[in-house]
Amino acid sequence: MTDVVFLDTSVLVRVITGDVPHLAERSERLIREVAAGNLTVRLSDTVVFETVHVLATLYGSDRTWIRDSLMPLLNLSGMLLPDKDLYGEVFDRWIRERSLSFADSYHLSLAKSLGITGIISFDRKLNKEPAVRLVVP
Repeated sequence: MTDVVFLDTSVLVRVITGDVPHLAERSERLIREVAAGNLTVRLSDTVVFETVHVLATLYGSDRTWIRDSLMPLLNLSGMLLPDKDLYGEVFDRWIRERSLSFADSYHLSLAKSLGITGIISFDRKLNKEPAVRLVVP
């Protein structure tokens, strides 16, 4: 068994954008090792959030393109990520509900998956999930 190492946002951004060729090539080589089962990497939700943020704001990428570019990487068996199975719904919600941020999409999807029936917030946009009612304090 190989050691698990932490994967940072910069590698995902380089693989997806290819904008710095020598770093993209090194990142792609690393991802090929993960895909082949020769390397296991751990990433956190914050890495996913930062990747989405960078692609959306710095690169101006479309939400659907971001999902289609990032999900195949997240779905690699060598990518260890808590609540990994949640991200399909998070991205679908984020694409469908244009008024929601990625974080809001994640929070609604997570609450629903945990069986939490309410979300306390002043943000009325969070009233988008029938299974999770908005509770305004």
